Amino acid sequence: MGCSSSSTSAANKGPVPGQDPTDPVYLRSELVRARQFFDKGNREEAQNILSTAFDEAILVLDQTDEQTYKESTEIMQQIRDASKSLKENGEWLVVVEDNAVVVEDNA
Repeated sequence: MGCSSSSTSAANKGPVPGQDPTDPVYLRSELVRARQFFDKGNREEAQNILSTAFDEAILVLDQTDEQTYKESTEIMQQIRDASKSLKENGEWLVVVEDNAVVVEDNA
């Protein structure tokens, strides 16, 4: 039916029109969303969400103010780390708790 859109299109929605892809709230929400897909066993969608969020943000990062730049790049680094971990190990090494992002210690 018309409502049966694929999970890929739902997962890769990107920022809503007019939303800044470097907005720290948006980047955190994409990290949380990717983790939800990962927890459901859909690593490919999690990877797609992370890649899309990072790629969209990097395109306009030089246009952000200093405070947003600092916070956004910290979150982007964690997005990159999670993406790299998924690609290389199939594991999630970033913990997302109550909008805080913490690197998981595997020791």
